[in-house]
Amino acid sequence: MEVDVWMDDWQMECCGEPFQVGDRVTWTLAMGRYEVYPGLDADAYEDHHEVAATSEVTGTVRAIDAVHVRFAPEAPGGRTFVPVAGSATRTPIPKARRFESAPAARQDRFTGYLIRLTA
Repeated sequence: MEVDVWMDDWQMECCGEPFQVGDRVTWTLAMGRYEVYPGLDADAYEDHHEVAATSEVTGTVRAIDAVHVRFAPEAPGGRTFVPVAGSATRTPIPKARRFESAPAARQDRFTGYLIRLTA
């Protein structure tokens, strides 16, 4: 069974362990269709903090995409920022680290990983 797993940047930064394509991993996943951003869905999300009903899943990492999203004020001059619709971009990478950086020239920010896992 192949699943696309979402891993929030803060989950990885807090408690995550680096992993790479080909690694065998055991993660705590909340299963079920999950809309990460409009147009970007996952089959499950990784959860270290028991936010939802979870189960341990063991599988092999087949692909990793770093996801970056642009944010803008919810209202003109506002202080609440929301994702800009259609701005999520996926960049294939070979390895996920605890902290991802983005070039200063980017106008978006790293928000997490979308991982293809064969369980």
